[in-house]
Amino acid sequence: MDDASETDPLAPIAFESPGRFAIHNPEPSHPERAALEQAPFRLGESASAHPLASAAELRPHALALVRQARRSICISSADMEPWLYDEAAMQQACTAFLLQHGDCRLRLLVRDPALAIRRGHRLLSLARRLTSRMEIRRAHPDHPGGEDAFLLADRSGLLWRPDPREFQGRACYHEPGRVRQFQARFDEAWNLAIHDPDLRSLLL
Repeated sequence: MDDASETDPLAPIAFESPGRFAIHNPEPSHPERAALEQAPFRLGESASAHPLASAAELRPHALALVRQARRSICISSADMEPWLYDEAAMQQACTAFLLQHGDCRLRLLVRDPALAIRRGHRLLSLARRLTSRMEIRRAHPDHPGGEDAFLLADRSGLLWRPDPREFQGRACYHEPGRVRQFQARFDEAWNLAIHDPDLRSLLL
């Protein structure tokens, strides 16, 4: 190498800024909604049935029933309905319910958990942490327990949709006779339900 190459300064480099780039951030896997307020009715006291026709009407009643339950919550669902149960407020309400005392139990019977397993679900995460108080089972294909969707809170609360593909339904806060009928259906289906290996792999 000659002396000139060691002493000559580097040639100047022309640089032009290409401008600003827009950066696209993916949506969060669990997008948050505005703060959800529970419906202003008391479990075990409000005797009226409340007709429901939209997701916005269903969510406050589901939250109210879960927050006021003291012993038992049973959920029968087609696919764990992420629009209703995969919500931060619902996860917090279920957590608070399960941690009240050692007798609290939450059972979730799902006919097809594939979507929840594939995309993730807050209640799956909760069941993994509180295995002794919360359990998720897959309905037996020969005994699914009905095609409707419902939530039972203690012995008197009911959130029911006859067609899980639709939002139409009703919420009841003091209907023990009807709740006993739904509870009997749920218990029968629960006893025949399957411990799905895909659910168990997440819950262990």
